[in-house]
Amino acid sequence: MNKLVIAREFFSSCESGGGWQECSQYVVEDAEFSGQSNALAEVATVREYCDWMMDQAKNTFPTATFDECACALDIDRNIVLIFGTFHATHLGPGGPVPPTKKTSVSEYVYVLHMNSEDKISKMIKVWNSEWSAERLGWQ
Repeated sequence: MNKLVIAREFFSSCESGGGWQECSQYVVEDAEFSGQSNALAEVATVREYCDWMMDQAKNTFPTATFDECACALDIDRNIVLIFGTFHATHLGPGGPVPPTKKTSVSEYVYVLHMNSEDKISKMIKVWNSEWSAERLGWQ
């Protein structure tokens, strides 16, 4: 499979709440995660991020959906960019407050560094979590 296909499959598995169990086939074991958002400040590995997303998708936002809006492969840098939109209503446990029943439509980008075996070796999430938290009534 090529890098773009692998990255898109990872994106879909992760966003739908597959957790590390589903996503690990696309990622090196110790892949680093980073993102400049308060919600993800403690997340340091892609494994942790995948499990965090699983909790969000299955518990906090059980009716959440996502769209893959665009994707691109930078061949020279072995990076795949995926732009997505997450549609979420706070209906379950897991937020900083009880369920608010408020909705956020949040845009974000996955920056996926691919290694020579076409596996994700590093992930950056570009996302304004504070904006999303405000719409959900968390701030």
